[in-house]
Amino acid sequence: MIRHQHLTLVFSGAFMLAGGCAQKVEFPITNGQGEIVGEVTTNSVILQSRLTRTGGWVDGDLPGAPGVARFEISTNQNFAGAISTEWLEASAEHDFIVKTRVDGLDPGTSYFYRLTYGPNGDNVMSGPTRSFATHVGADATTET
Repeated sequence: MIRHQHLTLVFSGAFMLAGGCAQKVEFPITNGQGEIVGEVTTNSVILQSRLTRTGGWVDGDLPGAPGVARFEISTNQNFAGAISTEWLEASAEHDFIVKTRVDGLDPGTSYFYRLTYGPNGDNVMSGPTRSFATHVGADATTET
């Protein structure tokens, strides 16, 4: 079973209702700095991203944006059977960074992941598919 621990997260977006129909308006946030995979072990990984405003650089900085986000993880590139971390909140207090540790992964396994983010859990979009592999472990044998 894959488990995760909440460390920090942020997310944001905008939609409006017009005549009873949901109409997408400019999505004011993005994950403009991508994602980071860190501290990969045989059975865990730390995933991190920073939510940013759309519109580009301001004085040499990509401004952060508040919102919510979570990571989806799967051994299948189309995310069949994917697990999702809890929703994380991105805030100015943590520089709009969302970060979580995912435990319970299988050793020597390739995983696909993506960030799902938006203003709230009901109005979201998914970022690009990324990948990482867990370590095989000290007892594993590999061919060279």
